[in-house]
Amino acid sequence: MPLLSEIHASLPLEVRESIYEHVFDISEPIVIPRMEHPKVKIVNGRLQYGSAGACEHAKAMREELNPFMQNYCFSVAVMGSPVSTEFQNLVLRKTPFYFRGSRTSPNVRQLLNTEIPPGVYFRDLVRHLRVYLRSNAAFHEAEDIAAGVGRA
Repeated sequence: MPLLSEIHASLPLEVRESIYEHVFDISEPIVIPRMEHPKVKIVNGRLQYGSAGACEHAKAMREELNPFMQNYCFSVAVMGSPVSTEFQNLVLRKTPFYFRGSRTSPNVRQLLNTEIPPGVYFRDLVRHLRVYLRSNAAFHEAEDIAAGVGRA
C-alpha cells in the first residue's frame, strides 16, 4: 500500500482515475445478481420464506446488493481507504450497472439505498442503471408449476 499512498498523494485525480481505468474495465457492465432467499419452501401451493436467521438474511441481502463487496480492487484492506473510495466513485459514475433479479420495486429501492462506503449511497453516484423487472404473472406461473398446479 505504500505505492498506492504515494500515487494518491502525488498525482492529480484525473491521472489517478486513468490508472484505475486500466486496473478495472469500466466499459464492462456490472450485473448485480438475483437475490435468492436461502430457505424457500412451498406450503399450500405458495412460496414461503424461512424466518430463521432473519438478521443474517438481511445482512446477506445488503452484501449481495453491494456491487463492490466481493472484488479485491475495491477492498479497503487491499487498496486503502482513499484509493478504494475514489475507485468506487469512478466505477459508479462510469460503469453501466444491470440489476436483474427483482420482480418488485422495493428491491430496486433497496439497491438504490445500499450504502457503499459509510455515508455514501449507491443512488448518489450511479449514472448508468438498467433494471430488469419480472412480471408478477410470470412469477405466479412459476409458483404454480413448482407447486404442481395445472398438471394433467
